[in-house]
Amino acid sequence: GIVNMTRTLLDTLETDENGQATYTYTGTGAGEIGFVAVYDDKDSNTVTVDDYTPAPTNVGLSISNNNVSYGTSVTLTATVKDQHNQNISSGTVTFKNGSTTIGTASVSNGVATLTKSDLDAGTYNIVAEISNVTSSSAVLTVNKLNPALTIVPPTLVYSDEFDVTGTLKDSNDVGIVGATVTLIWNDGTEHTATTTTETGGAYQFHRDAPTTVTNYTFQVTYAGATKYNNSASSTATVAVGKETSVLNVTAPLNNE
Repeated sequence: GIVNMTRTLLDTLETDENGQATYTYTGTGAGEIGFVAVYDDKDSNTVTVDDYTPAPTNVGLSISNNNVSYGTSVTLTATVKDQHNQNISSGTVTFKNGSTTIGTASVSNGVATLTKSDLDAGTYNIVAEISNVTSSSAVLTVNKLNPALTIVPPTLVYSDEFDVTGTLKDSNDVGIVGATVTLIWNDGTEHTATTTTETGGAYQFHRDAPTTVTNYTFQVTYAGATKYNNSASSTATVAVGKETSVLNVTAPLNNE
């Protein structure tokens, strides 16, 4: 028969043609148990089994890419081991930045993964946590995008109103709509004006006519936003042209 270390009979088995008998034990979380096979009042060697309830004991964390641009997908992977370094088969891992939850993922065969593409720009110190067991932190940097700001210098003519135009676009050449841009121009005195970008990231400033014949400088700036760095156009210098005048000369009549 099969007995445990307290000499409790667990089962009586018949041997097969090879002289073997097999006993199947279903774990109950009872702790360390020793088994002995007894035949004709003779004991076998003792086989010890650690009948334990798996519990998360060690959590590892890795990040697919630690330095990304805003909008790029990042996969967070947690590995969860029990007290015997075996994979935990169930449970939920919470991924955190400090005390703020980024998301959760279910454990399967010791692994939980979370993919994010909507993290704000900034630096994150991420940990994975399950059953009050926390991984070491891993640093993730999400960088703002660098927009491109262009300017189309106007043609300036004395006493004629003029427009300054251009575009604000992201790194994929897609217009940024609804952004505030600032025009800085100087005709001997610095002036500023603001407007909002429209379809395709286009902007337009309509300004009063020059009142002096001089050089103007123009530049457009953008202060940035949650996902964009600040940006500035090139500086354009434009001379004010004089008005074209027409001189009509009438010859006198020759009366003889």
